Amino acid sequence: MAKQLSVILLEDIAQLGRAGDIVEVAEAYARNALFPQGKAALATAQVKTEKQTKDAAKRKRAEEELLATQAIAEKMENTELSISVSVNEENEPYGSITSKTIADLLKKESNIDISAKKISGTFPIKSLGSFPISVSLPQGVEFHMIIVVTKKDEQ
Repeated sequence: MAKQLSVILLEDIAQLGRAGDIVEVAEAYARNALFPQGKAALATAQVKTEKQTKDAAKRKRAEEELLATQAIAEKMENTELSISVSVNEENEPYGSITSKTIADLLKKESNIDISAKKISGTFPIKSLGSFPISVSLPQGVEFHMIIVVTKKDEQ
């Protein structure tokens, strides 16, 4: 049976793994293909320890980001956001309200910086009233809120 070596991949290799993965490969494959092409390096005990430390830190950071994102979603769930618009004689708004408008409003009112592509609802909104929308945050977290379109007070 061929001798196996532990190597750390320096770049993504199909059917083997992604950059940074530690994999077991045949010694001949490592010495004749991976090492000369600079696609892998020998995974020593020190390299394995460093990788485990980095992976643990990455998992901790991802966990903290998820908790922060979930806190934002809980705070914003089922809230109402109002937009006042100018209307014509038939009480129809001039222009329309798009997901970009909502993204800008969320940034201004709640300090949530989100792409308009992550906001879903019945867009464009071209009438007064209440409209449900969904906002997708990173890591699969989502919250729902209501957009209330009102007539701007004419002064």
